[in-house]
Amino acid sequence: IKPDDFWTPSWNQTVYNNQVWALTRSSDANFGFFWNKDIFKEAGLDPEKPPTTVEEMDQMNEKIAKINNGRIERLGYIPWIVYGSSNSMFTWGWDFGGEFYDSQNKKITANDPNVVKALQWMADFAKKYDPTQISGFIPSITSPGGENGPFTQRKIAMAPQGPWEIPSLKKYAPDLNYGITFLPTGPGQTKHSSWVGGWTIGLPKGAKQKDAAFEFVKWLTSTNEGTTLGYDAQGQFPGYKKSPAFDKIQQSPTLKPFYEILVETQHQRPVMPAQAFFASELQRAVDSAIYGQKTAQQALDDATANTQKELDRIIKEGVQ
Repeated sequence: IKPDDFWTPSWNQTVYNNQVWALTRSSDANFGFFWNKDIFKEAGLDPEKPPTTVEEMDQMNEKIAKINNGRIERLGYIPWIVYGSSNSMFTWGWDFGGEFYDSQNKKITANDPNVVKALQWMADFAKKYDPTQISGFIPSITSPGGENGPFTQRKIAMAPQGPWEIPSLKKYAPDLNYGITFLPTGPGQTKHSSWVGGWTIGLPKGAKQKDAAFEFVKWLTSTNEGTTLGYDAQGQFPGYKKSPAFDKIQQSPTLKPFYEILVETQHQRPVMPAQAFFASELQRAVDSAIYGQKTAQQALDDATANTQKELDRIIKEGVQ
């Protein structure tokens, strides 16, 4: 098993202090950019030309948004519903060229200037479209998809989403005419931005059948048979990039864009022992900024300081 057997972020997310702690079973390509071609056409936009930059996306939103008597009826997009506030911050922060963690020095960098720019962009959107009204305008304030998601219900025309939404769209919106491509690039950026989520599998400390358990982990995560079975049974993209499952994926017009995203993917969540704490802090930062309780800078300064304090505490107590 070698690092280059896996998508780079899928391998990196299992390594801490130069030691491999698990192997990646599935790699979520976060995210494909879905757009509703019929709404584009209705708004006078070319239905075959999605935005390639965040600036273009903002311009398209101006044509797509419907506000009647101060009441929101439709928007182009909603930046903070990319599967929760913390995932939204990671998605747009990286898209704007920011970084969240310096792994070499174990320093939290959530107040990176480009991450601040991304949150300020979200906060500016919230000033224009009242987030309290948006919360009532859509059934789900954390996810764009699913049966009641705003993209499925045609309340927004653009959304970062995962391939797991495709069966839901077939079931609940079979006549929805949409396309899938890369995320629009952030200000000053030239490369597509994407990141990997998904599931890893490892052995707990004290496991009694270590050798047998590892054989299973190896089979499930890094063999043709195991990874293909995982895809066939659950539709999860393997972390093992040599898997024959990707031959099937590339033959599907709706899934192929996600393969192309995986090929270019650059990021994974920060690998450190305060990761869940960090996600909670980012959620608070996003929520406080879009509701006007803090500036984007102050919200991310606080998230950085609080997470650094927690990380330092954990390391001091012995988790190196």
